[in-house]
Amino acid sequence: MTERFEYSVYDYTELNPEQIRAVWHGRNNPDVRSYMSNKDLIPYDVHIQFIQNLLNREDKKYYAIFKDADFVGCYEYYDIIGKTAERGLYIMPEYRGRGVAARIEKYFDERISFAGGRIKAKVSRFNTRSIKFHYKTGYRRIAEDSEYEYFEKQISCKRKNI
Repeated sequence: MTERFEYSVYDYTELNPEQIRAVWHGRNNPDVRSYMSNKDLIPYDVHIQFIQNLLNREDKKYYAIFKDADFVGCYEYYDIIGKTAERGLYIMPEYRGRGVAARIEKYFDERISFAGGRIKAKVSRFNTRSIKFHYKTGYRRIAEDSEYEYFEKQISCKRKNI
């Protein structure tokens, strides 16, 4: 039986104005920001410029996840070099604790363009829920410092379209 994926995934560069605003509000949510490397509020014009800059980048891919018109979260690959990339993921607070992140992770693992490569992730040491999630979804811890735990997992899948 095939598991149904009940979310819509959009490349940031293809978002409509309402979706762009929803992503901006989500990224500026205090609970989301608290675990980011950059915890500052993002001005709307900076958000727009970031999305426009993605059009010319091969080393970054950002995806917005929606359930109907509701913004659920963001999944991104950056520092893409060959078959290795760092991955970022955040889920809006109202969608946490329901297995949403695991379904999104699986969706992207099955579609990643560099199958056979490695995905790295950096998680705040204070984000215990995310640390548990990374272990549960196949990551192994490779390093840590005073702020972050660093994870990695091997991707061995056949590519599907995003």
